[in-house]
Amino acid sequence: MRHERKIFAAVAAAALLIGAAPAARADGWIASWGASDAFPVGQDFNYQTLRQIVRLSAGGKQVRVRFSNETGYYPLVIGAAHIAKPASDEPTGAIDPATDHALTFGGLAGITLPPGAAALSDPVDIEAAPLSKLAISLFITRRTGPSVFHRDGQATAQISGDGDFTAAPSIAE
Repeated sequence: MRHERKIFAAVAAAALLIGAAPAARADGWIASWGASDAFPVGQDFNYQTLRQIVRLSAGGKQVRVRFSNETGYYPLVIGAAHIAKPASDEPTGAIDPATDHALTFGGLAGITLPPGAAALSDPVDIEAAPLSKLAISLFITRRTGPSVFHRDGQATAQISGDGDFTAAPSIAE
């Protein structure tokens, strides 16, 4: 049976790692596992943009991103979030601006996740082949407190200085 698949990329924003076991959902979405980025242990973020390059296991024509503050002690305030295809296979974090899409949450540009909460973005039309990469950029507008990390992270994320660089082709660290 051949049909268009939608993918569901999971981003644990407070934990700053990617991960979800593949699973079928009743609403037609499938989970896509992604490789986690590496951040310094206990890194604190405040008024900064974080860009993660995610390698997906499954592909599809639409993406929703799951943001989580399930391990956080403070509210996670996301002022803006974007998704795009990387500009190249090089680990620079640069994106192809022609593929950039703002993520929304119930039509709103940002969201606040209280400790223990998670949220899904609205669907975005972006073609993603199996085993392809996507860049997810988050503008964190308020101090996060110490982050957790993933010991097996295989990619390095970009962390900006002050400001919203979610739509910028590259992030100066």
